[in-house]
Order: sequence, then C-alpha cells, then structure tokens
Amino acid sequence: MKIGVDFDGVVIDSERLAADIFAKRSEEMGRKLVRPNEWGNLRWDWTFAEWARWLQEYEDVITFDSNAMEGVKEAIDILREAGFRLYLITARQEIHTDSDTGQQFFVPEVQSAHERLKQLGITFDDYFFGIHDKAKFCSENGINIMIDDKPKQCENLSNAGVFALKFLCKHNIVMPENENLKNVKSWQEILERIEEFEARFDIRDRKLNLPKINPKRG
Repeated sequence: MKIGVDFDGVVIDSERLAADIFAKRSEEMGRKLVRPNEWGNLRWDWTFAEWARWLQEYEDVITFDSNAMEGVKEAIDILREAGFRLYLITARQEIHTDSDTGQQFFVPEVQSAHERLKQLGITFDDYFFGIHDKAKFCSENGINIMIDDKPKQCENLSNAGVFALKFLCKHNIVMPENENLKNVKSWQEILERIEEFEARFDIRDRKLNLPKINPKRG
C-alpha cells in the first residue's frame, strides 16, 4: 500500500509557528484578516510579493524552529517496517512566481525540508515537491492514503477516491467526515485509521496489529 505524507503541519508543526509569525507581522503592518480559512497572503491583505519576501526571510526559522509532530518518526518507522511504501508529497518548491507580474522569488524550501528530515532521522521511499493538486497526483500514481492538513486538499482527495486523513492543527478546521475522509489529531490516531482502512478492504489476510507509539520516543 502507498501512503502520501505532507510535510508542513504533518511531519513538523510549522504551520502553527508560521501562522503566529505571519499574524504578528500583519498586525504590525496594519493589515486586515480577510479570509480566516485561507493561508499566507490569501489569509491577510498582502500582495504576493510581500508574502514571498516574508517567506524568504522566515523560511529557515519556520522549518528548523518548529517541533516535530509527536510520534512522527516512530510512526513512519512502524509503517515502513510493516511493508507500507511512504512518500513525501508536498507543495514546497523553490521558485515562487507571481501570476500577476511574472516576478519570481527563490526560497530554499526543498533543501531545508531534506535537511530537517535528516536532522529528525526520518526517511521516505521517495520525495515529491511542488505538488499543488494532490488529488490528481495521488490518483495518477496509485497513492491509497494521503495525510494532509489543508481542508481543500483533503476534500479534493476524498472526492477523487483517495482516503484522506486530515491532520488537525491550529490554523485549520474540523471537516465533515465521510467514507474517504477522517479527521486525526495525532500520529497514533493515524496508525489506527490505517488499520481500519486495511480491514475495510481486507487488504491483508491477517490483522495488521501495528504497535502503539511510545510517547517517550515520539
């Protein structure tokens, strides 16, 4: 079975830190909160260029000062040892282009993600960056389960028939659940949902019985 894993807000708690820094800067600039359920310059009254320059300034802080999600390394190790194929699938990219002006901004998000994963001792079977339409990508590449924190991504994944596990965190919302979409609050709950998914489709001829995460090692 193939499992896709987002980076920000799933592997590391970067969305929380980024949201706090972004909100503070917005207040200092006197900008208004215009779309509470959006992210980045769409959430506050910023131009794309202002957001990109902010990201250039704070990307290292967001990536390396954010905590790893509790239990993430152990859970990923458990899943890989159980025979699952795990793929990092993230929208992170190094060139951000303003669609209105064509201006490009370089942000070393890919390099820093690799460095942070190495620092945490986390390994995936493959790595995919710059993936904005995750429903399309997962459908075309046979990804059975995708773990993400963005509501719209999870909605699209569910509609495309991909089992979406939506990681709840500070900036996002609890979504209505259905057969292909479940809210999760921890990596321990992710393991339990994956077990349920396998049992539902009788993928194995035996109960998966994944071990529980030891909090001290998470």
